[in-house]
Amino acid sequence: MALLYDYLIIGGGIAGTSAAEAIRKLDPGSKIAILEEEEYPLYSRVFLPSYARGEMPLEKVMLRRLEDYSRQNIDVYLSETAKQVDFSRREVFSESLKVFSYKKLLIASGGRVKPLEFEQEFKDRILRLQTLDDARRILELGSAGRLRRVVILGGGFITLEFLNIFRKYGSETTLLFRDDYFWKGQVEERGGKFFEELFFRNRILAHAREEVSELRRVGSDIQVLTKNGLKLAADWLAVGIGLKRSFELVRGVSE
Repeated sequence: MALLYDYLIIGGGIAGTSAAEAIRKLDPGSKIAILEEEEYPLYSRVFLPSYARGEMPLEKVMLRRLEDYSRQNIDVYLSETAKQVDFSRREVFSESLKVFSYKKLLIASGGRVKPLEFEQEFKDRILRLQTLDDARRILELGSAGRLRRVVILGGGFITLEFLNIFRKYGSETTLLFRDDYFWKGQVEERGGKFFEELFFRNRILAHAREEVSELRRVGSDIQVLTKNGLKLAADWLAVGIGLKRSFELVRGVSE
């Protein structure tokens, strides 16, 4: 039997949660539900780097508690992944086999990290910084002194956050990025020179025009091989190559 809602929101991040709360103010008597694939209510992704560095307690990262949703009469389903939408029947099918029926649907599922071809095989050695679980993992590893040698892949904002985190934990850090200089497209070449000097002063080995071609396990290490022939021994590969938008649920839908 389907669970019936006037408003169904897929995605419990800042967009989905803000929408649910705004709808509640405009339509006090309606039935509203949020489907969130993570196991946590709304938290600040902006604060994740500070949390990963051990500089911010978890309670400040969390922006909502379950009681906040209950007080506004908003049903929130955590660890609930929407797998398919039947737009003609106005039904959403979840991974847990629940069926949600809606009058109006909002898809606010954001984006997903761009996967690497070898990510599944080496997920025990790859670090991300997209979710609360990612940040908690880095915090635990750093606090245990296990971030000794890290190779970072990426040339943008997340990479800068990684660099700050690993600097805090005293990691030996190597940076690989594809462009001619760091953050190309966001800063001019002189800005790239500034980053180059900054990396040098902080003992970060930065390699431009590089990509990871392969990972290998060598004893307790991983070996990072690049397309230009570098071979780097590391404990971890930190990946900050951005997101791709989540369009799976609406793929093939015409206007």
